[in-house]
Amino acid sequence: MGLFNKNTLKFLCINLCFTILFGDEKISEIPCIDYTFLKNKESQLNLGYSSGGLYSYSIDKYISDNLIGSAKVSVIDLENFDLLNQLTFKFLNKKYPLSFVFGYNYFFTDSKSYSWINIAPVIEFIYKNKYLSAFGLDNNISEIDLLDGKVRYFCELRRILSNDTSLSFGFNFNPKNLIVNKIIELNIEL
Repeated sequence: MGLFNKNTLKFLCINLCFTILFGDEKISEIPCIDYTFLKNKESQLNLGYSSGGLYSYSIDKYISDNLIGSAKVSVIDLENFDLLNQLTFKFLNKKYPLSFVFGYNYFFTDSKSYSWINIAPVIEFIYKNKYLSAFGLDNNISEIDLLDGKVRYFCELRRILSNDTSLSFGFNFNPKNLIVNKIIELNIEL
C-alpha cells in the first residue's frame, strides 16, 4: 500500500507540472539559467513546465564534490522545431551558502541558431532538510542580447517530498521588460 501511495503522489506531481496555465510564447520569457540542486551525490531527472509554454527535461549529475553538471532541453514549439539546449555547471562552496553557475545556451529556431553564455552567483538556504530556497542574479555575458535584457533575477523554492523526489517552483524576473517567468519542476533522484 505504501508503494502505491508513493507512486500515486509522483503521478499527481507530474500531472501538476503539465497543467499550469499557458502564457505568451515570447523568446524574452525563456529562463536563461538552469539552476540545479542535488540532495545526495548521485544524479537527478527533472521534468518541468514554464509559463511561456516550454516543456523542459534535464539531467543533473555530481561531477566532483564541488561541481554539478546539468544538461537541459526545453521544447518551445515542436511543430516548428524550436528547441533550447542548456549545458550548465554549478560550482559549490562547502563553507558558505554561495555557489556559482556557468551556462552555455543554444537556441534553434527557423533553421537558425543562436548561442549565449550566462553566469550567476546564487545564495542557497536549507530549512529543516525539507525546504530549499535559492536566490541569484543571472547575467548574459555574450555580445548577442537575444533575451532583451542582460541581467535577470531568479528565485527557486523547493520542497522535498520523499527521499528521492522533490517539487520546485522557480521565478525569473527580467527588469528591463518587466517579465516574470514561472517554472515548476518535478525532480526525481536516480
